[in-house]
Amino acid sequence: MEAFADYTKTTCGAYDNTGVVNTTGYAHIANAMNTQQTRPRGTSKENCSQNIFMHLKLLNLLNTLPSHYQKWLKYRYGETNSPQLAKDLIEISLGELEFLSGRPEKKKRLRQLVTTWVVSRRQFVELMQKDIIAELNINRSTFVNTYRKASEAVNSHLLILDEKALDAMLSAAGEPRYR
Repeated sequence: MEAFADYTKTTCGAYDNTGVVNTTGYAHIANAMNTQQTRPRGTSKENCSQNIFMHLKLLNLLNTLPSHYQKWLKYRYGETNSPQLAKDLIEISLGELEFLSGRPEKKKRLRQLVTTWVVSRRQFVELMQKDIIAELNINRSTFVNTYRKASEAVNSHLLILDEKALDAMLSAAGEPRYR
C-alpha cells in the first residue's frame, strides 16, 4: 500500500485508492464524445464550390492567353485587387501608347492620366472629364489643349484591350466571339 501511496503522489491524484482512474475532471470530454453529429454518418462535407470544375477550366484557359491579356482579365474581373497588376498594366499602356517620351512634367501627368483610367476600369466607373481634370490638378483649358487627345487614346486603348482579351478567352474556350 505504501508503494501505491507514492504512486498517487507522483500522478497528482489521477488515480483514487482502488487504483481506478478518477474521471471526475474529464466529464466534459466524455460528454463531448457522446454529442450528436452535425450531419448523418456516410455523408461527406463539401469542401469547395459546386462550380469548381468550371472555375478550374477558366483558370486553365486564362493561363493559355498572352501575359498582358492575363493581367488585364485578372485585374479587371478578378476578385482581389492587386496593386502589382495595376502597375504592370500602367507600364504596358504607357509603352504601347508611346507616352514615355517628352518633357518630365508631361510624362508625369500622362502617367497620372493612365493610372486614373486603369483604376476607374477596375471599379467599373465611367470616368468623366471633370474627374480627370481634378485628378491631374490642371485647369480645363490646359486639359482640352494638351491632354484631351491622350485621354481619348487611353480610353480607346483600354476598351480595345478589354475586347481583345475577352475575345481571346472566348476563342480559347471554343465559344463564338462576343461581338
